[in-house]
Amino acid sequence: MIIKKGVNLKGLKPEILLALIIADGLHKDMIVTSAVRDKGPKSLHPYGYAADEVYHGCDHDTHKDIVIELKEKLGNQYDVLYHNAGSGWHIHIEFDPR
Repeated sequence: MIIKKGVNLKGLKPEILLALIIADGLHKDMIVTSAVRDKGPKSLHPYGYAADEVYHGCDHDTHKDIVIELKEKLGNQYDVLYHNAGSGWHIHIEFDPR
């Protein structure tokens, strides 16, 4: 796991740290691109319950396969998406039990 320069980890919740450790085991060269940050009113990033990552050298299909596997491993308390939210394509994980 590589933490991109400038990514704020202060306040990251253990539930997201666990998810990142699991995600890191799925494929080599995972880069955490965002964690705790200011974001809109519905975002869990400011509260430490969300993180974004990419896998260096992986194409869209591989990222989509990783999302499927992550969803299976993390269970229904997590939301896992592969999307482009204006900052480029990435995997978004959030701990959001319902």
